[in-house]
Amino acid sequence: MSVDTSQIRFGVIYMRQALVSAIFPFLVMLVVARTLLPEDFGVYALVQIYAIVMISVASIGLHIGYERNHFKYNNVKEKKCQLRNSVLLITSLLYVVCFMITMYFGASLLEFIGLPVEISLLKLIFIGLSVEKLAQFYLIYYRSVEAVYSYTNCLISVAIINSAVSLYLVSVLKIGIVGIAWGYCLSWCVVFSYMIISEFKLFRYGLNWEIMKEVLILSLPITPRSITILISTQSDKYMLGVLGNMGSVGMYSLAMRLSTVLNTYMIALQNVYTPHIFKILFLNDSKERQKLGPYLTRITYLSLFPAVVLALFASEIIWILFPVGYIGLDSLLSVLSVYYGVMFFGKITSKQLVYAEKTGLITKLSIFFSLFNVALNIPLIYFFGALGAVFSTLINGALYTYFSFILAQKHCHIEWEINIIFLLTAYLFLCCLMNFGISLLNINFQTILIFKVLLFSYYIYIGCTLGVLTKNNIMKVAFFLKKR
Repeated sequence: MSVDTSQIRFGVIYMRQALVSAIFPFLVMLVVARTLLPEDFGVYALVQIYAIVMISVASIGLHIGYERNHFKYNNVKEKKCQLRNSVLLITSLLYVVCFMITMYFGASLLEFIGLPVEISLLKLIFIGLSVEKLAQFYLIYYRSVEAVYSYTNCLISVAIINSAVSLYLVSVLKIGIVGIAWGYCLSWCVVFSYMIISEFKLFRYGLNWEIMKEVLILSLPITPRSITILISTQSDKYMLGVLGNMGSVGMYSLAMRLSTVLNTYMIALQNVYTPHIFKILFLNDSKERQKLGPYLTRITYLSLFPAVVLALFASEIIWILFPVGYIGLDSLLSVLSVYYGVMFFGKITSKQLVYAEKTGLITKLSIFFSLFNVALNIPLIYFFGALGAVFSTLINGALYTYFSFILAQKHCHIEWEINIIFLLTAYLFLCCLMNFGISLLNINFQTILIFKVLLFSYYIYIGCTLGVLTKNNIMKVAFFLKKR
């Protein structure tokens, strides 16, 4: 089965960006891990909780509403520009209000909720995160109009600036973990300034409050979901700080940072398939919609590919690259690779429900499973520490994905190739379980490595039988890799 040439072209371009965005921060982590301790990463992660919650609450779901309605006005340039200008203005004002609150009451709030009182660190993280969220509106626009080079060049610039500044401040000037925050903040400020300047002429279209109301009607029901999800996703680090120690928080946070390589890769693929899915859905053509099933099977295989690699070879990666003080990081990475693999399906189901204008269902489902995750975190973190936190994340993510899949199919049916999808997902779980099982047995390293390579080879074989890893597709990828 040959894949559409334009899809491969866009995919290769996005993958180049994903590779740079993943490798540069990863290499920086390898270097600064020899200067910073797990406890330092723990302090950063806990202070970050406050900024993430505040900014996400202030966003009131506008990013989701903007992406959906962009396609509604796909053929009307004036309204598309008015839509972006309006959401940018409202979001900026909300972020400024939150920043003022943080400046006046930040120290008291951090102390009250039991987080480290590091105001200088908090300011940098807060500014960097708010600018990143504003830049997301431009990135959504670039992706939606298939301006792939604008999208990828901006993210590559962020990765390079962030890595260079962080590495210099931490490893050369030795200013500690605050150097990571400076790198993050400066990189997004520079790139966002470039976005505004390059697209400044589009501000002449002004604002449109009627369009803004439409976005708010779609976005506001998602806000409770966003708040609850944030409490859930940040509660694990908070509980680790309370029930465990700063080192556990640091190890867990570092595992999350490293596993975001998978998320970066999946986002690169998402940039290819999301516009395609929305375009097919808005066509309201039953014949075209039937083609989504086989298309999503290929996307599933490609999305799970790096997760399979990390689930199998996490031990070898950590053993080769990290100091002895980071032993145990491999187990966390192996479980998180399965989590990100499972959450791929959540990316699809959310698009189905947003298209069907059932954001209220997303909210209800998210609130329930966010609360469930908090409840599950308590016993698992208490007894198993950071490993309990990642298993709680995986269990909750898997259950959420299952029920969101059922609801999405009810309101926006897609003919998934269920048997193949189940095989691919089960294979990912098997790789993780195999990695844990092998570590408990007294088997020499060479035998384990051969067994893992054979297991991975079977996944390659599956790709060939599905028509994903064909000679024709590989030649197309090679062609676009060579093409500048």
